[in-house]
Amino acid sequence: MKSNQIKNSWKNIEPSENAQERMFSNILDQVHSKKTTKGRNYNMNTKPFFKIFIPATACLALALTITFSLLNQNNILHTPNIPISSLDQRYVPLIFNNTNAANTTLPSSTIMADRAVNFSHSLTPEQFKTIFPTLELDLSANALYLNDGLLIEVVAFGNVQSAHHLQIRVAEGTVTQTVLFVNEEPPAISYVHGIEVTAITTGTNPTMHFQADFMIDNIAYSISFISNSDTGKVLMTQLVNQIIWGGSPDLSILNDPVIPELRNDMLTFQEAQSDAIFGEFLPINIPYQFNFESANRYISQYINSLIMLWSSQAPYRNSIRWHIATPTEHDIARVVSINNPEKFDMSLYSIPLMLSVPEHLREFVMNPVFLAEEITLEAVKARAELDQRSDGWRMNFSVLYDDIVITLNISGMSPQDVWAMLP
Repeated sequence: MKSNQIKNSWKNIEPSENAQERMFSNILDQVHSKKTTKGRNYNMNTKPFFKIFIPATACLALALTITFSLLNQNNILHTPNIPISSLDQRYVPLIFNNTNAANTTLPSSTIMADRAVNFSHSLTPEQFKTIFPTLELDLSANALYLNDGLLIEVVAFGNVQSAHHLQIRVAEGTVTQTVLFVNEEPPAISYVHGIEVTAITTGTNPTMHFQADFMIDNIAYSISFISNSDTGKVLMTQLVNQIIWGGSPDLSILNDPVIPELRNDMLTFQEAQSDAIFGEFLPINIPYQFNFESANRYISQYINSLIMLWSSQAPYRNSIRWHIATPTEHDIARVVSINNPEKFDMSLYSIPLMLSVPEHLREFVMNPVFLAEEITLEAVKARAELDQRSDGWRMNFSVLYDDIVITLNISGMSPQDVWAMLP
């Protein structure tokens, strides 16, 4: 990726469809907490509960749902819009437990511990048929793994007419819930061909959340999507029955995957300096009041980066976050020219930025990417805002050096000091 290619990207003022896919795909490796031994997958069990809450860790997995939908927005599936009473007699009806929005609570945030470097592979047609032998919808599917090649789960996904973010998750033993329901009363259980199924709805038409959870032998299933009431009940009934007809799948067909290069290492400052790819792009002339805190070298299927952090002492907790990476299409789409200050000059806008910055400029203003050969001290000054919580300024922007991009998030420093740190 050379500078002339980058300059040509200025015409792309919005991320392309591929760029958006790449953005959401970056989330894949952050979906699950640590899984240690086969058959003992997660801390949560698959028994569904009933008052909806979405913890911070679940938000990452929820983002995965959005990823799958974006990757398949052209794969629209059609489901008959017929009443539940008109279904084929082969389909055992479900009892849908409805949660009331008035009973909804949001707990305090939780932190995901021991994050592992995960990776994924798309299922081949043969693998899909083995895992879902009787599923009649033409869905895509991914197998998600831990960095040692241990299978986390299988996720089938797609958009269905009048039903969105369809996701069928399959795992040995348990599936980590992305949306949990808790209720004071025990939920009603449906018995579908001898299998206990808990079916749940929450919300109001036309955007109701549907979820069904069940076990076939030691294989756990969780189906979820958003739809209106009538279509959602029909679709969920079809999916649950079709999957149960297939019996317990053999997940061993997904063993021994090809493991890509993965890394998630904490480095010393000296080790970071010696990094063959990113070492020469570390900041220089770091102000004396900032002490080195950490360096993380991270490689996944979608990210290759080095994140450095420095902080200052009391009375102000200022920081330097220096993120060096290979650029993504999203980075390239945000490249700005210093001749277009409306795309990066913070003095042109007021707080809150969401009201003062035109929508078509927000991607640029929130984090512009300057070319290394064009950035100036004046451009750095244009990114500075007074930080009421410290004794200096705060700013963020990125700088593109051919095939390396540096993203800065800094507080408590002057624009002159930030300018002097750039390599």
